[in-house]
Amino acid sequence: MITGTENAIRLKTGKETLLVQAWGRGLRVRAVPFGSIPEEPWALTEPVCAENVRIEVPAAGETGDAFIENSGIRCTVSAYGHLSFTCNGKLLTEEELSPP
Repeated sequence: MITGTENAIRLKTGKETLLVQAWGRGLRVRAVPFGSIPEEPWALTEPVCAENVRIEVPAAGETGDAFIENSGIRCTVSAYGHLSFTCNGKLLTEEELSPP
């Protein structure tokens, strides 16, 4: 299930939690295999300006990709946790999909 807030998207699959947050002029990605993502910012203390952040998540009960974009950098997250990163429409990197 993918959910969104004003500056992050969160994906929970089984016991894993993935969090992609707007941070400064970029994105921060964190994941844990069990439990919750810690709330501490650790070394990243730069405030986030929410006006530069765009988030789109599927409506409740629907499947599909979600994305978060901050200052031209976009992370698209599939319902299966596949991540791809673009900057102003140009692919930067993406995970390789494992064959079924």
